Amino acid sequence: MAEKRLTSEKIKTAERLKGIRERMGYTQEGFANELNISLSAYKKIESAENNVSVNVLKKLNGLQVSSDYVLFGEYKDVDDTWKTIQNCSEEDKMYLYIMLMLHFTKVDMADPTRKDKIFKLLEKVLEEKEV
Repeated sequence: MAEKRLTSEKIKTAERLKGIRERMGYTQEGFANELNISLSAYKKIESAENNVSVNVLKKLNGLQVSSDYVLFGEYKDVDDTWKTIQNCSEEDKMYLYIMLMLHFTKVDMADPTRKDKIFKLLEKVLEEKEV
């Protein structure tokens, strides 16, 4: 029975992967190249003969494809993410805020003056909030 369930899960994963590939407009060969695996290896995954490897999941993540969706058929939507953020500690929220700020303002983390730039950005935000 457990083997049947595993086979069913492999088939569902393979079907989701095929759907992703088709929505992205790739042929099997093109998608295999994008994932940096051989065509035969990709065909074995899509036919549910083999499982998706961690390396393939990493490559898919780089293509903005959720591992949760590939493996379990679940999407994390914005509401789920927002609930997770709301339940974080204040320290974690601040860390997330700073990381987002750094990402969108393109502060170079190798820059030795980055701390000063971060504090200036925070001061600017706080000043705007007081207005």
